[in-house]
Amino acid sequence: MTACLQSGSSIAFSLLRTSRTISRSACLPCIYAAPAGIMLWCLNVRNGWIADTERLTLHAMSNDTITLWRPVGPVELRLIQEAGMAAFPPRLPEQPIFYPVTTEEYAVKIARDWNVPQSGSGFVTRFQVRRNYLDGHEVHDAGGKAHREYWIPAEDMDAFNAAIVGEIEVVREFG
Repeated sequence: MTACLQSGSSIAFSLLRTSRTISRSACLPCIYAAPAGIMLWCLNVRNGWIADTERLTLHAMSNDTITLWRPVGPVELRLIQEAGMAAFPPRLPEQPIFYPVTTEEYAVKIARDWNVPQSGSGFVTRFQVRRNYLDGHEVHDAGGKAHREYWIPAEDMDAFNAAIVGEIEVVREFG
């Protein structure tokens, strides 16, 4: 046990190698003290009781991410929520490609004009992805320069989800 530099709480951590990203808020000095690419379990101990447990994968602390958006319907949003807002669900057999888009405007158009008529509601999610992961994928024009998206093969979804930094946020809602 050691004292947390930020909160003064007693903490214990155990470091485990992992490629899965599950990020939550945590004590920044604890995060900076651990090496990148390591899973940190931070047990906050207060008055002899474990108050909470934080689990996250640490990445090199830099701003080397790209912001992407994804329009989703209510079923996909529920699956994202079940994953703790940390991952997108696997693709269905009839969905061989995952299409995150490069602008909020394009995501709004799809959520409003396609998801709402199809399922009654549409949502726009925003998230950060490590640039070094996206460097291995081309940006495609899907009907013009205003409609740009990445094409992530379904079999790469685990790697894509591992490259997400932070939480997936719902930024717009329609329907």
